[in-house]
Amino acid sequence: RRAGYTWDDFDRILFPRFSSPMTEEIVDAVGVPRDKILRIGRREQFRCERLIQPSFPGPLACTPSWVVEFYRQLFPPPPGPRTRRLYFPRRGNRHPSNEAELDAKLAALGFETIDPVKTPDLRRRLGEASHVVGVHGASLANLVFCAPGTRVLELMPTEISEHYNRWVYFTQ
Repeated sequence: RRAGYTWDDFDRILFPRFSSPMTEEIVDAVGVPRDKILRIGRREQFRCERLIQPSFPGPLACTPSWVVEFYRQLFPPPPGPRTRRLYFPRRGNRHPSNEAELDAKLAALGFETIDPVKTPDLRRRLGEASHVVGVHGASLANLVFCAPGTRVLELMPTEISEHYNRWVYFTQ
């Protein structure tokens, strides 16, 4: 939009193969024409006559405030009290070594365990959250749907902490 393009200017719009209820909600809210979406497979390559590819909208590991505001205009947090406590675990690689203990402790404190790929009302839950705890990973990009002032704790597994020394989600 800021560059002056409309969806009519594009024959195809390439998307990663990954999809979730939240990404589908974003596609609809932004108005991407479904008939133009082409999902790219892993290691799949394309040759284009002309390719328009947006750059990352800010410095590495920092989301500019205008991106957050764009999403908040599309999806304003619901009105009312924010009382939910949410926990985004990480299973598989980069999971905490004390995962079971952490899960139990957060559950005892009233945290709901959230799988962002399988939670259809994720945006609403995040908008109602007063606190979010999450293990470092892409699922925390969903913090953009939290109301301003939501308290966030990002857990960084020891084995990767020396490689990720930025406050990745601090700006959201």
